[in-house]
Amino acid sequence: MQRATGISTSYVQSLEDRVKTLEAQLRESNAHASPQTGAGTELMVRAIRGFLIPPSIAEELDSLSLSTPGTQGFQGASSQARLVKAVVDLKSSYTNAPSTSRGQVPLTSKLCSIRPVGISFDIPLSEDTNPRPKYTFPDDDLMISLISLYFNNINDFFPLLHRPTFERAHATSLHLRDDGFGGTLLLVCALGARYSDDPRVRQQHHPAGMEWFAQVQLFQALSSQPTLYDLQCYCLAVQFLERTSGARASWTLVGVGIRLAQDIGTHRLNIRARVATPEEELQKRAYWLMVLFDSQL
Repeated sequence: MQRATGISTSYVQSLEDRVKTLEAQLRESNAHASPQTGAGTELMVRAIRGFLIPPSIAEELDSLSLSTPGTQGFQGASSQARLVKAVVDLKSSYTNAPSTSRGQVPLTSKLCSIRPVGISFDIPLSEDTNPRPKYTFPDDDLMISLISLYFNNINDFFPLLHRPTFERAHATSLHLRDDGFGGTLLLVCALGARYSDDPRVRQQHHPAGMEWFAQVQLFQALSSQPTLYDLQCYCLAVQFLERTSGARASWTLVGVGIRLAQDIGTHRLNIRARVATPEEELQKRAYWLMVLFDSQL
């Protein structure tokens, strides 16, 4: 068993033996030594043993795991995760003990996948128990019209989406299978509604497109690993809100969106000799658009 500060049980036992040996030598050299010298030894032994973790607690802690495969975010050189790992590695170099427990993933993987604790956004933090949103999409003919209005009036000036890819995904009904794309599609429809004269998009007391904008839970991304669709949703939401009375909220959303992009390393320069994937290119688009929005708001 290893104690929390890196001193093993055998090392503590050797200290106890050395203390007892020194006391015995003092008794032999001084026959008139005070009989109370043993009390100091007992106090020292108790103090040393007090640093040890009870076996039951150590076993419970050893079984804990913070790793979640596939949900590692980007951790920069100045991040807290790197600092903690440096401390653990330094400790291991002095105690000659491995920095990870047997059968467990490296510490950096654990730290990268820690989920929020004690924070509530009124949504489940577990993907397994997170219910799928019940999206209500526009009629098919209206949806095609709104998508076209968005690309013709907005995306040409703020090129967030790749039109052929987006329209191909819509044609295959990806929005019915992938909630991430479904949220992106709803926000595209909400923005396209601002340029539509179809009576189905007009509401008496709300801006055009609000019925589709209100369905998207933006803060869902704060409890899980951000995706491309999360970044796109934040960009689209900012563009929608800045055209309404809730324009002040768009500035906050830009900040959150930029942090989500940094969480997956979108802001980093690709120094590897490889061609970026289409998804990575779209992530770059979303990140730089949010930087642009941040400078304009």
